[in-house]
Amino acid sequence: MVPTRILPSVLLAFLLCTCASAQNGETPKPARQERVDETTFPAQQEWLDKWENSLAYTLETLMLLEEKDLDYRPTEDQMTLREQFHHMAGNIYFLTGKFIHAPEGFDRKAITATFADDADKTELAATLTKAYFFGAKAARRLNEEAWNSSVPDFFAGPKSKRVVFNLLQDHATHHRAQTLVYLRLLGYTPPRYRGW
Repeated sequence: MVPTRILPSVLLAFLLCTCASAQNGETPKPARQERVDETTFPAQQEWLDKWENSLAYTLETLMLLEEKDLDYRPTEDQMTLREQFHHMAGNIYFLTGKFIHAPEGFDRKAITATFADDADKTELAATLTKAYFFGAKAARRLNEEAWNSSVPDFFAGPKSKRVVFNLLQDHATHHRAQTLVYLRLLGYTPPRYRGW
């Protein structure tokens, strides 16, 4: 398990790197999270590896943009790029907090209320990183039995937590894919695909 006291240090190191890289026009690279100990089971470790990669790919996509592009939306009924990134983070907090694990004092509405309508790329990178780390921390705390346990009040009927973890990946992929289309419409070449 990654000790709770290490996560803030990893996040701080990443954010400092992000700020410096963003100022230099470079794409930030998230700090690799510590490997899970020997109690980790294969499905969990595979998910965590993919989740870490999903964050890196999402941040790479975000950092390609110019600040002015964050307000872009292809049509009036679609989210802006900024809203897409906020939605990704908000959904991680929602699905994780409601169906996987809500730490004591967790208040999703208070967290998402801090998502600024004028957030810049650095702020969005921090928001996404915190959300992804929240999801990873919840995944790490489960043993294999809990990973496969049922979620009783899931909106699509009874499902296992494993299905919710898959939904977290799927939802992030869906909205990142939308941002990749936006990038193309703005004339950018999206980052290369990262599958694993």
